Amino acid sequence: MNTLKQRFEHILSKPMTRQQFLKHIGLLVLGVVGVTNLLRTFEGNKNQASVSAQAYGSAAYGGDKKSLV
Repeated sequence: MNTLKQRFEHILSKPMTRQQFLKHIGLLVLGVVGVTNLLRTFEGNKNQASVSAQAYGSAAYGGDKKSLV
């Protein structure tokens, strides 16, 4: 079983054109961005309740809700 380091060295040692190199780098960047966004999604937003409380239309027009009689 190859380790990640061995796989990485194998990819770098292969002769490739500029186009192939840019494809590899693009896939690497997309993979890193995708993994971080996936982790953020599973982590969840802990401040979601406070954000929804301050959403558009949550306050009274022209003042506080408390001032309404």
